[in-house]
Amino acid sequence: MIRTESFLRPLPVAIMLRRVRAGSIVVATACWLVLVSSVCPAYPADKDQIAQAIERGKQYLLGQPKSAAPGSLACYALVKAGVDKKHPDIQKAVSDVLTKFNSTGYISGGHHTYEAGVDAMLLEAVDREVYLPQLEMIAKYLVARQRPHGAWYYPAEVNSQDFGDTSITQDAILGLWAAARAVAE
Repeated sequence: MIRTESFLRPLPVAIMLRRVRAGSIVVATACWLVLVSSVCPAYPADKDQIAQAIERGKQYLLGQPKSAAPGSLACYALVKAGVDKKHPDIQKAVSDVLTKFNSTGYISGGHHTYEAGVDAMLLEAVDREVYLPQLEMIAKYLVARQRPHGAWYYPAEVNSQDFGDTSITQDAILGLWAAARAVAE
């Protein structure tokens, strides 16, 4: 039974003061943000600077070793940045990804869901039609590892059905999105 007198009692002064102070902090923060945004306007990005930054990023990635999930992600970024899909680094990464398939499906390395997601992104970016069977297998792998509540989590944590991890879930969703773009079901 609910005791109504507990709802009718006035709030203690200490609680009221905390609420007033919290409200004052919010108002002060909002005023500061308005003041700063009017004094420090945002400037549009310069297209030449953007192109130079992309080129520096490409050169950096081309100079790095590429293997497993980080290699797939680096090569995906290179493809998206305009590097030829036939570049030896990209072809090597695709070749490495293709070794993860057998007659029963996709078998990830040590990075599990992360790896499946970026492998799907790479294959779809390189040639979604050629790699459609592999994208379908990765999609099945990812769907099979989704938790009952909708998220993804570390495979070793089998007793943690109520947990999810946003970064793992993000890579799973990006991998499934890549497969969907290739018309994988």
